[in-house]
Amino acid sequence: PLYVHRCGRTARGPRSGQGVSLLLMSPKEQMDYRKICDALREDDIEMYDTDRTLLDVAQRRMGMAKRIEAEENREGKQGRMRGWLERQASDMDLPLDGDEISDEDV
Repeated sequence: PLYVHRCGRTARGPRSGQGVSLLLMSPKEQMDYRKICDALREDDIEMYDTDRTLLDVAQRRMGMAKRIEAEENREGKQGRMRGWLERQASDMDLPLDGDEISDEDV
């Protein structure tokens, strides 16, 4: 997949034309990116080679960040569901023992 970041006013410097946009991509993504540039008739985009180990480190960190975000989302969803169950039980005047529901049930 190729992620395209929209560069608007927030990406520009104090004067128009002074902004910088940075895109990190693997070598296998370069052909797709070049096709997009060709379609946009952007031929003045500079390409810089970089140390491959930096990309590997960035990919590992992105993977870790995605796993952390997924876990945070899962925990948040469980908390919302638990709160919903507690409100429903309260509205129906039913006792709800915390031991009766597990994280898998939520």
